[in-house]
Amino acid sequence: MKKLFIILPVIFFFFSCSKEMNKQSKVVLDTEVYILLTNQQGENLLDPETPGAYNQNDIYVFALNKDGTQKILQKDVVRTSKTVPYFLYLNEFNLSRPDENGFGEPTVYLHLNDQTTDTVKVEITVNGAVTYISKVWYNGELKWTTGTKDPIKIVK
Repeated sequence: MKKLFIILPVIFFFFSCSKEMNKQSKVVLDTEVYILLTNQQGENLLDPETPGAYNQNDIYVFALNKDGTQKILQKDVVRTSKTVPYFLYLNEFNLSRPDENGFGEPTVYLHLNDQTTDTVKVEITVNGAVTYISKVWYNGELKWTTGTKDPIKIVK
């Protein structure tokens, strides 16, 4: 009987830990944005073969510190895939430290070259254990909402 009193709490402890671990493993963080930059003719401005294309080595994502200085968040921004060659892949929105109101609407800046810096703002939605980007603004214009196809197409 004494063994039963010892075994039952141990079994209960293991099952409660297992349930707690399962709750934590259901967290989803979908915080990626895909952007395609084209010219008026529809040519990809990230493709080095396109006349007037942006130099991929010049492109980076940054945030502004409280003192106005740049904090570089991401340098490897241009990616390729089988379906969309040369697109911007943004996955760094300073989401590691939400404020007391949650994530809010983080804003980052996209440095394309010395003459062009664009603004990307996202709305973060938290629904239970799921956290995801639900809206994207590019230079102040709403360009994407949940359910819209990727990538976001920006005509420069």
